[in-house]
This record gives sequence, C-alpha cells and structure tokens, in this order.
Amino acid sequence: MPGLENIRQTVSDWCQSILGWTGPDTIEQLAGGANNAVFRCERRGESIIVKAFPEPTDGRPDRFGAECTFLTYANSAAPDYVPKLIFADTSARILAMELLSGTPYRSSQDVSASDINRAANFLRALNSSATSARPDTSQRAADGFLTLSEHIENVAARAEGMSSEHIPQEHRAEALSILDGLKTSLAETKKQVAQAIGGGAIEDAWPEDGLILSPSDFGFHNAFKCGAGAVFFDFEFAGWDDPAKTIADFFLQPRVPVAAAYRETLLDGVKECIPVEVVKARADTLTPVLRLKWAAIALSVLQPERWAALNQITFDKSPEMLIRERFQTARNLLSTGA
Repeated sequence: MPGLENIRQTVSDWCQSILGWTGPDTIEQLAGGANNAVFRCERRGESIIVKAFPEPTDGRPDRFGAECTFLTYANSAAPDYVPKLIFADTSARILAMELLSGTPYRSSQDVSASDINRAANFLRALNSSATSARPDTSQRAADGFLTLSEHIENVAARAEGMSSEHIPQEHRAEALSILDGLKTSLAETKKQVAQAIGGGAIEDAWPEDGLILSPSDFGFHNAFKCGAGAVFFDFEFAGWDDPAKTIADFFLQPRVPVAAAYRETLLDGVKECIPVEVVKARADTLTPVLRLKWAAIALSVLQPERWAALNQITFDKSPEMLIRERFQTARNLLSTGA
C-alpha cells in the first residue's frame, strides 16, 4: 500500500481505473482500522467499502491474502453471514465489498441469545464442507498454533519486545507497572498449564486434522446487526485454527465482550463440526493464556514499530487517547484474570 498520506487519492484513482467509477463523489475514511485503511466510497447513491492493505513485513502473515481467500470462500459457503466481495486487486492490495446496512454492536448489552446462535450457525456453515474447502483455504489463522506451549511462547515474545522509552514521559511509570503485571501473570499461568499437561489433564498439541476454518478475531466487535441478524466482517486474520482458540477468543475479545453464560449456547450450536467436550476442556486451559495475549495486544503501543504504525494509521484518536485506552484495556484484562 502506498504511503498513507496519499491513500485517499489512491483509492479514488483505483475506483476509477478498476471499477469504472467516474468519481467517487465522496470518500470517507472509517475509524477503527489498526492494520489497514478502510473507506466508504459513494458515487451517485451507490456505496461500497474499500479496504487497502500494506505489504506484509517481518515474515508476518499476508492479511490481504487471508481476507480475500476467506471472504471468497465464505461468499459461497455462508453468503448470508458476510459482506459480498465485489473485487480484489492483488497488485494494489485493495478489496472492494458491499456496504452493510445495519447497526454496530456497541456493548455486551447489544448481544442476545439469537446473536450467539447466529454466530454458531456461521461457524457451522463455514465448516460443514471442511474437506472440500481445505485446498482453497490453506492459510493458517493468525497465531494458529497447534500447541498450548506455542501460545505461551507467543505472549512471552510479545512482552519481550516492549519498552516505555518511545512513549511520552508521563506514561512511562504506568507502562512499566502494567508490563510487570503481565509478565508476572504469564509466569504463573505457564506453571499452571505445565501442571495440567504434565498431569494428563490436557494434551499440549491439537491434531492438524482437527483444525476448523475460523474467521479469527471473531466476535460482535466485527459485526453489524442487519435485517437477517448478525453479519460478520474483518477477516484479515482468518484461516485454519484450533477450535478451542476460536471459542476462547470469542468470549475474551475486549471491544464487545460476550457474557460467559452464553458459552454453552455457542458450543451447542457448533457440536456438529467440533468435538465439544474435548474443546471445552482445552478452551478452559487456553483461556488464561489468551487473556494475557489480549492484554499484550493492547500493550502493543509499547513496541516502538507498532506505536509508529498505529500513530500513522489511527486518524481518529490522539496519541494520548490511544495510550489511555490501551492501558485501561490491559488493566481490565489483567485484573479479570487475577
């Protein structure tokens, strides 16, 4: 993706050259994209969403490829649950998709049992023909590790790259305090997981042939309430994943939390495509680890390169606001797991 200072003009040019638009009349950059730039483009009353992705760096997964591949498959396997993909430009790393007509979920109070059933139906539709889907959707989900040990190592690696030297002086003491809390909790959680594995309560590894196709970053923070029910979007981390991670993350994601009381509803809805009892026990063990990962994601402002990238692409929040929000999210997650 070109420099962000030119991205609005790039999107306008792309709409004209690729989609044949002579406008668009308006281009509105939407808030919330931390890994890409998202725009609502309108011409003569016709509106679409255009999403532009940067090139992958440092060996990281290709987010454009993941979203394009997943959305192409989901348009066929679960068309009522995702936006329609209009065009994918591999060279420009830009996707165009339909603009959803609905309202966002703002808090846990917006989520009902029917929404949970809708999410379960989406997962089931994605995995009802898993064997035939696999050749076209070979990419592993982001952090789609097969072992619990790798998940712990991932959190440790995220924390290891953090410091407070690049953020404003007035936030450094708080940053170090929260980071110390993360590392202390991780050490204790690592011991507990090792005891569970050593005692035979849980297997460290999940079999590769037991993976499911997951939207990843799956929850109502990435959904609109539409006429037929929840419609999900944002699949740049999607791919094949441990079903226990999919279930655990669904309830852990901090932007629109889902009450734990709904877990049985979700599990009952996906029992046709995953071994529920085994997955439930594995999710119980994995949840404390992934809670710490969500805290580490919030604290990614303490990674110098990530801090620079966030400040470049997050146009709707000041650096001060970004730090305060991220620190509060991390504190909430760490206190919940205490």
